[in-house]
Amino acid sequence: MGKIKPEWVYCTKCKRNFAVELSEEARTVVCGEECIKDAGVLAGESLKKFEGVYPRCPYPECDGTRLHFHWWSDVREQHLFVTGFEYPEIPKQDVIYPNPFSSEKGST
Repeated sequence: MGKIKPEWVYCTKCKRNFAVELSEEARTVVCGEECIKDAGVLAGESLKKFEGVYPRCPYPECDGTRLHFHWWSDVREQHLFVTGFEYPEIPKQDVIYPNPFSSEKGST
């Protein structure tokens, strides 16, 4: 089993971070000929199970979705480029960090 490591995601909607866990290895399924023959049907059924299910920001008062998410490493890089100052490598949860991607003057 692959090592799982936390990665930080920044939500531009509430300007806070949350951790997600990503595996370094893809999960594999071993199956016989019957499984391979039905793979197309099974994949379609699996996708239907998740129709209408989308990731959202875990902060209860935020309605951010994946359209508002950026990897924290990209946010840090952009903030350093824009301001010349570095955000911490590991952000503090519940802390609001100004959005370096915002094009609005004076926006945070």
